[in-house]
Amino acid sequence: MLTHLSLTLAEGMRLSRLSYTELWTRCLALGGSGTVAQLRRHVEGDECLDNHEHNIIAQALNETYLEQGRDHPVAYGHLHRPPDPS
Repeated sequence: MLTHLSLTLAEGMRLSRLSYTELWTRCLALGGSGTVAQLRRHVEGDECLDNHEHNIIAQALNETYLEQGRDHPVAYGHLHRPPDPS
């Protein structure tokens, strides 16, 4: 179980096992906007939407984790990981 972690959107997406279309549908239900392509670019860090959209994506991911009986580890607000030195 994930606890005491703050995951980036990309990490949270990878571990959630959702498709981008599934995440996009969840985001729309929470008031998000944009296309699946924009969502993918934001999650992968290629295009940062505003903080409101970021938080909607994080909320959708965290709700997925809670539905799976797990913690809600995805960070609200932008969380950037330093590059891997290898």
